[in-house]
Amino acid sequence: MPPGPHPPGSLLDTREQTIERLSEAFARNELDLEQYEHRIDLAFACRTHEELVRVLRDLAPAEAMVPSSVPGTAIVAAAPAARRPRLALAVFGNVERGLSALPSSSKAIAVFGNVELDLRRAVLERGLTELRVHAVFGNVQLTVPPNLAVQCEGIGVFGNFESMARLPVDPTAEPVLRITGTAVFGNVELRTRPRRK
Repeated sequence: MPPGPHPPGSLLDTREQTIERLSEAFARNELDLEQYEHRIDLAFACRTHEELVRVLRDLAPAEAMVPSSVPGTAIVAAAPAARRPRLALAVFGNVERGLSALPSSSKAIAVFGNVELDLRRAVLERGLTELRVHAVFGNVQLTVPPNLAVQCEGIGVFGNFESMARLPVDPTAEPVLRITGTAVFGNVELRTRPRRK
């Protein structure tokens, strides 16, 4: 099926939130595999916010809801204060990126695609930095330096989410990268490589 016109940014954000919500519902057994795949297809076919609302209508409410233009409905979304900036989004494609800084809270998503983030030059503030990753029929690969304190744990549903616990005695005294999320028919991989100069 040829791709339709590229939707506006706000619709892309809502579609991304819809895919995240569907992945979480599948991981919690709210949807079986057939329902999950069907709704993912529907989400990609949607061209309006209202159509995306209908994809999620019968699921349990998420932590926060944003009112839509349809009376009596809402779009699942994070509250504005809790919204995580997106480092990378790969949908039926690949994203490779080297980062020099990380915000205190961010996310990366691969849907039928691959995301590779090189964090060896990234400067993290002291304390906890959170990175949420979702791999849905795709892969997310993170490369970190050997001296970075890392806590990595997530949910693998017919997929692999690597775990790592390399924490300092006092987590408040130095930067700690905490990686969480889901791998649904996908893979989240963490590699340790020497820091790039």
